[in-house]
Amino acid sequence: MSTASIRFPFSIELSEQHVALRNTLRWVEAEMARKRERVFDERRFLGLFRTWADHLRLHFRFEEEHGFEGGLGSLDQEIRELTGCFVRQHRSLQTRLDALLALTTARPPGIEPAVLLEELLRFFHELRRHDVLENAVLDRISRPESSA
Repeated sequence: MSTASIRFPFSIELSEQHVALRNTLRWVEAEMARKRERVFDERRFLGLFRTWADHLRLHFRFEEEHGFEGGLGSLDQEIRELTGCFVRQHRSLQTRLDALLALTTARPPGIEPAVLLEELLRFFHELRRHDVLENAVLDRISRPESSA
């Protein structure tokens, strides 16, 4: 049996994706901290950043297609509302990311690299906040009900 034919449980696969995305985000942030505005002049950085963005889009789709491990169909109204909010956040984050990618690809004359750098850092901060909230809900969904 090949690895490709094995279907991992949602929570294991999701956890692995989160780790990979966070590790790459740390690398992107370290490059930005080290090189500041000059980072946007490097094709290697921009290429890897675009690849990471593609992975983030696929990650959002994976979460949504698998229903946040039952959160979208949960009997708990609070869980349903929170997971619905995450879907809306995905759309907002994707829209912002697409706009930022467009700016890194063909920076208009009026946009200073320092402004773009700050916008990316704000985006990363919002993405991290989303990740923390999402993980808290996923932990709550996957935790067996306790009788205590």
